[in-house]
Amino acid sequence: MSNINFELYKIFYQVGLYKNITRAAKELYISQPAVTQHLRKLEDELGYKLFYRTRQGVEFTKEGEELFNNIKYSMECLENIKVGSNEDNQVKRISIGGSHSILMALIVPVLEKIKTEFEKYNIKLLRNSNEPLSNKILNNIIDIGVTTSPKKFEEQIEYIELKEIEYLLVCGKKLEIDKNKIIKLEDLNQMPLILPEKETSISNELNNLFNRNNIKLNPKYEISSFGLTIEAIKSGLGIGIVNRQFAKKELEDGEFIELKTNFEIPKRKIYLMINKNNKNRKDIYKMIDIIKEGMIS
Repeated sequence: MSNINFELYKIFYQVGLYKNITRAAKELYISQPAVTQHLRKLEDELGYKLFYRTRQGVEFTKEGEELFNNIKYSMECLENIKVGSNEDNQVKRISIGGSHSILMALIVPVLEKIKTEFEKYNIKLLRNSNEPLSNKILNNIIDIGVTTSPKKFEEQIEYIELKEIEYLLVCGKKLEIDKNKIIKLEDLNQMPLILPEKETSISNELNNLFNRNNIKLNPKYEISSFGLTIEAIKSGLGIGIVNRQFAKKELEDGEFIELKTNFEIPKRKIYLMINKNNKNRKDIYKMIDIIKEGMIS
C-alpha cells in the first residue's frame, strides 16, 4: 500500500509561493537538496513536471500552476486562519474546529460572510488532530465543532444536526478504466483505490462494510487531506470515495465521473457541536445560522 505524504504538497506549495527553491528551503528549515528531492518524488507520483528552472528561480509548468491554484486555499486553511479586526484592545474570538475536508467544504465558502458579520472578531479555523473534538469543546479550545456521526454524545455538549451526507465512488476523467462497469465490493482491492487515512470516520465505516462481507480492505493510497484526495483523483491516480456535496464542483464540471456499484456506501450525518456553558453562545448561534445558510445555497 502506498501513502501520499502531505509534506510533499506542503513543500510544493512553499516553492510555488516563492518561485525559489532556496527561499522555500529556508522557510521550511530543510536543505535545498531535500526540497529538490521531495519535488521529484511528488512529480513521480503525479506523473508530470511541476516546475521548470529559470535564472531567477523556478516557474510553474501548466500542470504545476493548475495544481497550485487548486490547493492554495486548502493549504492556507490548514493553519489557523485569522480574519476580522484587531483594532479593539479586547478582541473577541470564535474558533471552529473539524476535519480538513469538512472545514473546506462547509466553513471556507462562508468565511467572507462571517468576516462581514463578525467584523470585530478574530475567527480561527483549527484542523482537528487525534484528540477527540469533544475534549476541545469541553475545554473551550474550540467554540464550534463540526463532525460526522459522533460515536458518543456528551451531556455538556449541544449537538445540532445539519444534514445527512451521501458518499459515492468516483474517478477522474483521465483514469483509463471502464467507467460504465458496475463495480462490486470485492473489485475495489484490485483497483487503485484512494481512501482517507485510517481511523477517520469514513474509513472506519468502509472497514465495517468490508468486514461484514468477509473482505479485507487494502487501499493502494491513503491520504490525510480532502484537498489532496480531490487532486489525486483528478490527476488520474485512482478511484476514490467522496462526499457528493463536497465534490459538487468537480462532478458538475465533469472532472469527476460517478461510478456504478452494486453496494451502498454508508451515509453519515453532519453535526455542529457547542459547549452548553460557552459564554459566547448568542454570537455562536448567529454564526451557526450563516453556516446553515451556506449549506442550503
